[in-house]
Amino acid sequence: MLDGRTITRQIILAVKRRALRRRIWTIALNRLERGMLDVTIQSVDRVKSGRLAQLLMRILAKLTDALNHRLLDAFKSGRAMAARASKFASDWGYIEAVKWRDELVSQLALGNGIVLGN
Repeated sequence: MLDGRTITRQIILAVKRRALRRRIWTIALNRLERGMLDVTIQSVDRVKSGRLAQLLMRILAKLTDALNHRLLDAFKSGRAMAARASKFASDWGYIEAVKWRDELVSQLALGNGIVLGN
């Protein structure tokens, strides 16, 4: 069960896609764990075995923790960059730049190395 729901192929695929997009699929999981998820995706629509569900829950929890940790790190580093960029831009006379310090989107984008342009 996953928060009261059955573990399905779609749930595993959704988490895998997020991990692949964020480039932590191979970093967060070892070869055996990745293989277990891939085999489950290929062979079942819904996990019925309690033991398999427990094993998959541990693997998915590990992957979700890694996804959340990476997001938190991006916010932390992005917050500092947004504050610096805001200060430089406001010192140069761009009054709207003061808002950058509080914009979560700007913080996340800067933390992930994405350059924002208007």
